Amino acid sequence: MPEQKIDRTKDLDVTSVTYLLFAVNVALEKDDWKKITFDDVYGHLDSGDLIPFLDAHLKSIDLSLFGPDEPQGRLLLAALRHVAPWFQERESRKTGVEKSGVCLVIAWIGEVIQKGQWQLDRSFYDDEPENLIDFPRHQ
Repeated sequence: MPEQKIDRTKDLDVTSVTYLLFAVNVALEKDDWKKITFDDVYGHLDSGDLIPFLDAHLKSIDLSLFGPDEPQGRLLLAALRHVAPWFQERESRKTGVEKSGVCLVIAWIGEVIQKGQWQLDRSFYDDEPENLIDFPRHQ
């Protein structure tokens, strides 16, 4: 059976999700991640610049592939926004994580991978409040 190709401008590729996981994992080798809080990751998720924020603060692997102008960046942000509410105000109970924003992002990535929902439901990308998705577009 031939491998199904995806349109990376419209569909989230699981390799993008796992790349972010590897990048965050590398950061655990350093101390940079310890300063990132729940409030940091939720705030930057809401403002739409979580990936550039992590890229600037973790200094692990280049995450510019997932910037706000990149299709996979927009889709990855939508995926993380989709799963984050399942954890909010219940982080410790759901994940065992009590304060690390980076560990919370790892939990979100795991949930995105586990659900595989981007493959099942196109509304996965569209079910967010309008004010949360305001990405600059190339003309």
